[in-house]
Formats: sequence, structure tokens, C-alpha cells
Amino acid sequence: MLNYINQDQRDKIMSSKGVIKTENNRSSSIHHAANLPEETSEDQQRTLNEISDYKYALDQSSIVAITDQKGIINHVNDNFCKISKYSREELLGQDHRIINSGYHSEEFIKDLWVTIANGEIWRGELKNRAKDGTFYWVDTTIVPFLDEKEKPYQYIAIRSDITSSKKLEEEQALFASIVNYSDDAILSKTLGGVITSWNQGAEKIFGYTSAEIIGQHITMLIPNYYWSEEYEIIEKIRKGKVIDHYETQRIRKDGTLIHVSLTISPLKDSSGNITGASKIVRDITKQKKAEQQLSNSIKEITDYKFALDESSIVAITDQKGIIQHANDNFCKISKYNREELIGQDHRIINSGYHSKEFIKDLWTTIVNGKIWKGELNNRAKDGTVYWVDTTIVPFLHTDGKPYQYLALRTDITEKKKESEERLRLSYIIEATSGFVVIADMNQRAVFINKAGREMLDIGETEDISSTLISDTLPGWTYTLVTETSFPMAIRDGKWSGEIAMLSRSGIEIPVLAVIIVHKTPDGIPQFLSFIAHDITDLKNAESEKILMQQEILNQKIEGQKKIARAIIRGQEKERNYIGQELHDNINQMLAGTKMFLGVAGSKSKEAKEIIRYPMELIDNLIQEIRLLTHKLVTPLKNVNLDELIQNLLNKFNQNSVKTTFTYTIPDQMISDDLKLNIYRIIQEQENNIMKYAEAKNVHISLEAKGNNIIIKVEDDGYGFDVNSKRNGIGISNIINRAETFNGTAKIESSPGNGCKIHVSIPY
Repeated sequence: MLNYINQDQRDKIMSSKGVIKTENNRSSSIHHAANLPEETSEDQQRTLNEISDYKYALDQSSIVAITDQKGIINHVNDNFCKISKYSREELLGQDHRIINSGYHSEEFIKDLWVTIANGEIWRGELKNRAKDGTFYWVDTTIVPFLDEKEKPYQYIAIRSDITSSKKLEEEQALFASIVNYSDDAILSKTLGGVITSWNQGAEKIFGYTSAEIIGQHITMLIPNYYWSEEYEIIEKIRKGKVIDHYETQRIRKDGTLIHVSLTISPLKDSSGNITGASKIVRDITKQKKAEQQLSNSIKEITDYKFALDESSIVAITDQKGIIQHANDNFCKISKYNREELIGQDHRIINSGYHSKEFIKDLWTTIVNGKIWKGELNNRAKDGTVYWVDTTIVPFLHTDGKPYQYLALRTDITEKKKESEERLRLSYIIEATSGFVVIADMNQRAVFINKAGREMLDIGETEDISSTLISDTLPGWTYTLVTETSFPMAIRDGKWSGEIAMLSRSGIEIPVLAVIIVHKTPDGIPQFLSFIAHDITDLKNAESEKILMQQEILNQKIEGQKKIARAIIRGQEKERNYIGQELHDNINQMLAGTKMFLGVAGSKSKEAKEIIRYPMELIDNLIQEIRLLTHKLVTPLKNVNLDELIQNLLNKFNQNSVKTTFTYTIPDQMISDDLKLNIYRIIQEQENNIMKYAEAKNVHISLEAKGNNIIIKVEDDGYGFDVNSKRNGIGISNIINRAETFNGTAKIESSPGNGCKIHVSIPY
């Protein structure tokens, strides 16, 4: 706020912290704003004293930095950090090159340093660069503090942000450089008040062009209530007097009033006669506004002090900690009256809660001139305990030693009670083995307990403010939760069910989850709790149970297949036995019968004629038995599969069916049981083709692929609809035989397109 104080007031205020040299090269050593001008009222005197005392703690409007004689930054206020975007730690110990924009020339910087190094105040505007690379302008006053030898030992720089206005000024300056006008208005007039010359500075200040104003009367620029003033000025000019720095008001072309400083000199002709006057007009509107702003700032500080007393608990102590001032709020919360507090130290409200080390650290901080912030537990006069959020600000002498302390406190007793309750609940939540997350209604996490962090691979100290509940869910669960679970929880207050969560490493964790929506008394959803319990072990147990059941089922199926293979082997043996019986016994009996009938026919013509047809039947029967025996009897050991299939193909050939046969199976690697099973599969399809297909061409192939035997039987016969129910068990036998040996059978057929059987059996 010091940037709003006029020069004389600033000299006096700044001198309260040391010796400064003014622009008039005069020195003063004034402490606490003493010896102010006589015309300053008692109230203004007290207010200015408060400005000196409170400027360090209450200065919110200026950008302040203090450097040593080498320019090293020793102090910056919050506004400096805010505008430069550097933290205090980044600035302290640096010089101002950290914010150098490179805009100003070396001569400019050198002139600045020469000025302040000589103990003179420097004022000007500086263009600086913030940490993020952006530029800003500040109106700057640098005041040197002088030691006894009038040598600077430190500098205080007081700045105000003029970036916005500077941008406008730069645009104006660019325009000014184009039209080349001066800052001050320079004009001339006759003794009759007629304007005779008008520079571009005047055009800037008043808004009139030279063409518009020359020849007009000067009263165009003077408010009517100041016309008499102009007549007085003319009379002084007629007498040859010079009017220097006369402050008044003038009116612009647009009708606005401006404050100006006039320097008026008489104009003389070659004979020395006064013919008119020249005026240098300087616009001091900003200066006047600054003075008004100072007045406003004083009122603002007074109002701020009132507001502070109303809203905060305030105490001021001397350097020894003896209470010098306590406001009403202090008395109210401590239950001591002001007379009981003044002259005491803060041990009067010491609750004994804090350790000696804590209190020692507090005092060490403020004695070293640093601000202390923290929470204090105090005891009121009636023995009740209360908590206050506290800021203690030391006020320093020029030697850097505190001469008093300002303590600002806020009652946080209820907040601490709530915090302690939350802490107690957090201990309980942290101790639980379940996943617990508390989030806002946008699903953004504000708390995740230890078990939850472990489940999701989140570090104990890792920031979770950007973590969403949806981030912890796999895709299918995310859809369920967002579309079903959350809406139901908002509607009913609670939802529970089985879902899954996803760790950072991509592991999907099955959980039993509960979502609770916490609402305000008005029923507005405020935040939600997401509680989940890992049921991986339960799921694993269920999976193991299912696997065990499947294993038992597989064993049953495998046992049934073994039984089926044993039955097939038994059937093959039975076939062989039946075939041998038919061949060895039945055929012999038929041959014997035929022989006896032949003997009987040789004895009588009539008998021979009678037995002729039975003899033909016996021959046919013997032939059929031979064919049946051939089908039934196969070798059970050392089976030659190629030869068996070739015999089947002979039957096709006998019936005018053209066949092709491909055989690429490693016989030595296939068991006899499997060979016989393959043979019966092909034999079964051969019977189907012969009975139903009326095919012209048949292709049979057996080949080994990988660990499987691939059997293909293809014909170009009538075909059939594989989806329709079929009579006979031929196809079913083929499928069952393939599955008995852990294989698969695929049937492809349709009416008119033949039939293709593809069988794959592992070996």
C-alpha cells in the first residue's frame, strides 16, 4: 500500500525503519512516523503510525521485496510470489536477474544501480519475466536504507502491477512515436486569451487538434467557474511575472475534467513588450488519483482493522511476550476480561497440551523474525479447552530484531472435534481388511484405505486426487457399475453385488462390493462410499470344485471309453469266433449235406430232379457264409490295415464302382486296436454306400497329420440331409467309434451331392 503514499508521507513512513536519503539529498532518522507535518490531524497521525506497524502483516495491495546491498533477495511478500509465479524458496538468495526480461538496456539498469547505490530513491517502470515465461510490468519505487556512513545496506522495492495499463500505454506510446508528440502540452496565447500555438502534447492532453484550437479562446479549456482565475493569471503575466507549478483543473474536448500543473511565462516581442504568454501544461490527474487512493487506502486499512477485530481473535505482545492488546474476541473465547489479560504473557491460557519442544520451536521461529503458523490448544478461565488456528507475525526494528508480535487466531474447536472423530473413524477404516474408497459424486477419490491401496498397487503416499473409481474397474464391471449400480445406489441409498476390480498390473480381482450414497438432509447426493471384499479365494475354491467335478466326469468318460474299447475288442473276438464257427462247422455241415444229397440223386432220376434246387440253395448258402466269414474274421494281431482296406475296395470294384485310395500312415506307430477301429469305420461307410448311395466314384484316404490320423471317405452318390433323422445306425456307429478313441467325426452331405466323412483320431 506504500505505493499510494505521496512523497513526503512516504519519506516519513519509510524512515521509521532506518535512514533514507530523499530526492532533495536530505537525510532523516525518524522512527515510527514521528514528527509528522503539523497539518496532519491526530487521527491521521495514529493511522499513519498503524500503517508503519501493520504494513508488514496487512500489506495486501503492493508487491514488496527487500534485498541486501548486493541485490540478493532477503524478503518477498505473497504478492511478489504471486505475480512472479516463483515460490518464496526459489526467490530468496537470488538477485533480480531471476525475473530479468531482457527488455531494458544495460545503460538503463546501470543508471538504476548508480541511483540507489548513491543513496537516492529510484522510481520507474520495469518489465519483468515470470517463471512461466510471461511478461509483466510494475511501477517501481526502490528505496535505499543507509547506515551511519550514508552507505546503503539494503534496498526495499515497492511495486504495483501495471501490466494492463502498461499494455495500453505501450499502444499509446507507439501511436505517439508515429505522430511525434511530447508528454507535456506546450501552447501560447495572446494577452486577450486567443490560442496562437498548439503542440502535439497538447493535442494528447486536451483532445483538440491544432486546426481545431488555434484561433480559439483559452476559456474553451477552462471550466466556467475557473474563468476568474484566468483573468488573474493574465494580469500577473502583464506585469511580467512567471507562474510556476500552479495546480488547477482544465476541461478536455470530451468534457472530462483533468488536474493540471501550469507553468506560465510571459512572451515578449523584440522590443521587450509583453505580447502574450506561453504555457507548459502537465497532466497530474494520476498523481491526484494516487493521493485519493492513499486516502482510500487509509480508510481501507481502518475498515480492515475493524473487520479483523470483528472476525478474528487478536493479541499484540511486546518482544518479551507480554500482552499489550487483546480484542473483544480474545476476551470472549478465553473468558478473561481485558484487564486480566493486559500485562500477562500467554502462559495465562496455556493448557499444558503442547510439549516444551513445541513451544520452544514457536519462540525460536518468531524471535528470528519469521512468521509462525500452527494450531494451539488453550485453556479458558473456567477450565474449558479450546483450539485456535494461529498466525504470529513479528514486527522488526531496523536491526532485524522483533519489537512486538501480532497474533491472529481463529476458533477451530468444533473443527478439531470433527477432525478427531474423522481420525478415529479413519483408524477403524485403515484397520479393516476390505477395500474402502470415499469419493465425490463425480467418482473422484478423496480417500483410499491401506487395504485398497495394496489391492490396486497404489503407493501409501501417492496422490489419489486424480483417481476415479471407474479407473479401478475392468470394462464389463465399469458398464455394470455406471449403468446399473450407481443409479440404483443414488435411488435407494445402497447397492451391493459381485463385481471385479482391476489392479495397475492388470490383474482382475473378484470382489463383493457395497456402494453407499451419502446425502444431505435435503436428500441431495453429496459423496459415496465404495466398500469391497476380495473373494478371490472363494472363487478359486469354486473353480477348483468345478475343475474337480470336470476331472471326475472326464475320468468317467475315459473309463467308459476304455470299457467301449474293451467291448470292441470283445466284439472283434466274438466276430472271429462266429466267423470261424460258420466257416469250420456250418460250412462242413452244409458240404456234408450236399454230399449226401448228391449220393441220393445218383441213384434215382426223380430224386436228382427233386434235390437240384436244394443243392443250388446249399451252394448259395455256402457262398454267403464264406462272404460273411470274410467280413467277420480279421486278424487281432499284426493287423495289416492297408491290406484289409484293399479287400474292401475289391467289393466296390466288383460292383462297377470306381475307387481311389491314398494311404500314408506309419503302421508301426499305430496299435492293432486302433487299426481295427479304423477298418470298421471304413467298412461301416462302405456298407452305407453299397446299400443307399449308388455312387459311381469313391475316394478313401488315410494320412497322418501332426498327432492325428485323418480318415476321409468321399462318394458322389445320392447324399442325404444330415439334419434329418436317419434310419439305421451306420453313421452313429462311425461317430461312436471315433469318440471311443478320443477322436471326432464330421459328416458333410446334402441331397444330390454325395457324402463326405472326415474322421480325426489321435494316435
